[in-house]
Amino acid sequence: MDDLLTRPAYAERWARHWLDVVRYAESNGYERDGVKPQAWKYRDYIIRSFQADKPFDQFIVEQLAGDELDEISADTLIATGFHRLGPWDDEPSDPPTDRYDQLDDIVSTTSQAFLALTIGCARCHNHKFEPITAADYYSMVAIFNGFERPRKGRTELDLPVGTRAELAARTRLPHSSGGTFFMSRRWSLR
Repeated sequence: MDDLLTRPAYAERWARHWLDVVRYAESNGYERDGVKPQAWKYRDYIIRSFQADKPFDQFIVEQLAGDELDEISADTLIATGFHRLGPWDDEPSDPPTDRYDQLDDIVSTTSQAFLALTIGCARCHNHKFEPITAADYYSMVAIFNGFERPRKGRTELDLPVGTRAELAARTRLPHSSGGTFFMSRRWSLR
């Protein structure tokens, strides 16, 4: 049994299930369906995590806030790519609506993956017997509202990954610059 559990194919198989849950895709969707050329790094992070039998609480924290840990690494930053996996319209007809659709995708995926709850309908109204109210939903939206995809025009930009020291050396930022720059999810705080 131990032999089977240590095989790379075991981690790859279980990673496929997780990647389905978090809506992993290597393209943005919509009419132009632009490629996400660095998405494979997130996929490989998931496989390595299963292979290493990473504790589930650590697995969750790295994906939700790997850039905010005391000790960041390329892997903890890549893990936050979780937030970049959903569809992205590089030329929305209604940017404010598209912005909230992106936030809804993040909140819905986060709640489905980590809470095992679908809360999308709370975006519009309360249900009498549902555990999540519209107020709860918008509280979750507020958590992610500071995220903004770095881009130049219609092109999404990637940010470097590494330890704080590696990133500081690369960008000449002080080591104490906080966690907002060090996001592999390629989002920056507004």
